[in-house]
Amino acid sequence: RSLYLAANMNFFAIVFAIALVGGAVSSPAKPGRENGQGIKSMIRKANLDIVHQFLDHHKEPTSPRYELPDPSFTCDTSTGEEPTSVHALAPGDIDLIAAVGDSITTGFGIDAADLSEVQRPYRGKTFSTGGDGDIEGPDRAISLANILKRFNPNLRGVSHGIADIDDPNSGLNRAMPDSESRDMLGQVQQVITEIETNPDYDYENDWKLIVMYVGSQDLCYSCEDEPEPGTEFHYRDNIRAAIEWLKDEKEVPRLMLILIPVIDISHAPEYVNSEVCELIQAVSCPCLVDEEFFPQLPDLHQEYCRLIREDARSGLWDTRDDFTVCYEPFTQDVLPGADENGIIQDFVSHDCFHPSAVSHEVHSLMLWQNMLEPMGRKTHFGNPIEYLDELLDMKCPTEEAPYIYTNLNSGEIK
Repeated sequence: RSLYLAANMNFFAIVFAIALVGGAVSSPAKPGRENGQGIKSMIRKANLDIVHQFLDHHKEPTSPRYELPDPSFTCDTSTGEEPTSVHALAPGDIDLIAAVGDSITTGFGIDAADLSEVQRPYRGKTFSTGGDGDIEGPDRAISLANILKRFNPNLRGVSHGIADIDDPNSGLNRAMPDSESRDMLGQVQQVITEIETNPDYDYENDWKLIVMYVGSQDLCYSCEDEPEPGTEFHYRDNIRAAIEWLKDEKEVPRLMLILIPVIDISHAPEYVNSEVCELIQAVSCPCLVDEEFFPQLPDLHQEYCRLIREDARSGLWDTRDDFTVCYEPFTQDVLPGADENGIIQDFVSHDCFHPSAVSHEVHSLMLWQNMLEPMGRKTHFGNPIEYLDELLDMKCPTEEAPYIYTNLNSGEIK
C-alpha cells in the first residue's frame, strides 16, 4: 500500500507533537479508566482534533450522494398477549430500546456536510436507536427503532437529532466515541441506572432491547495490545464481563441483548480517495498503517467474531426465561458497498471511515433481517449492494414464528 504519510513525515510529526502536548493538558480521562489508558485516550482524540483543524480547508470533491429507494414494509403490526418468555418476544412487545458502543453508534459521520461535521453525535439517525423521521417518506431514516415503532408506536429509549450523551434527546443511546470493548460494562450500567431511576420507564415490567456494537477501536489499536499485539481474548472477556453483569450480578429482568460483531476494518483503506483521508485514517486508526501488523487484521477480526459468537451460542446466557443474547452476524463478513463502477464512496463519511447515513440505513435493514432468521440460518452479507432488493422487500414475522429468533426458539440448527 502506497502511503501519503511516507512523503509527509515532517508534517505528521508536527501533528503528533502538538497533539501530545495539547491532549495532555486539555482532555479529561474517561471515568473508570486507569490513568495510563486515560492519557492514551486523550492523545487519540487530540490527534484527530488537530488533523481536523489543519485539514478542514481541504474540500475534496465527492461523488453524488447514493440514495436508497424506500423499503417495502407490508408486515402485520398487530400484537398478541404480552409474553412471559424472551423466546416468545415479538417486535411489538419491546417497550424500550437502548444501545451501547463507540463512535459509530454515537452517530459520527452521519449527514456531515464536510470534515468539520464528522464528529457530531447524530444519534437520531443511528442504525439502532435513531428515532428521527420514519422508514419511508421525505424525512426517511431507516433504523431498528423506527422499524420497531411500526409495531409499537410507544417505543421508548429512541434518540433524536444531534445529541450528546447528557442530552435527553439521546434517549437510551449510551455509546461514546473512542470506546472500546472494555467500556461496555460501564455503558450497560449507565443504561440500567437510567431505566431504574427514570419514572418514564418500568424497570421490572418493560421488555428491554439493548444493541451492543463495538470493536473498531480495539482493532485499530490491537497492534499495541499487551502482553503481545493482537490479543483477541481481551475483546471476548470485556464483552463477557458486561453481559454477565447484566444477567448474573444485576439480574436485569426482561432483557434481550443483540450482540453485533465488529466489521473488518482492514477494508477501510479501500475507501480512501484523498490524501486527507489517508492521513486521518493513519492518525485515528494506527494499525491500518502498521505495515508489519496490517496483514494480521483480517484474521484477528475473525477471531473476535468467533469468540463472541461461541459465547452467545453456547447456552451460557440462556439459563433464564427472561434473558437472552442474540448474535446477529450481518457485519461479520460484510464488504465495502460497490457496484459496476467500483466502491460507492457515499457509504462512508468525509473521513473515509465512519459510515454515512445511507450506510446506517443498510445496516438497520440487515440487522432486521437477521433478527427474523433462525440461528444457524442467518444471512452473512457480503457486498450489501448485491442484497438490496432482498433487504428493501422487508422481512416480516410470520404466523408460525411471530417472534425474534433466539437460540432456544430456533430449533436444532444453531
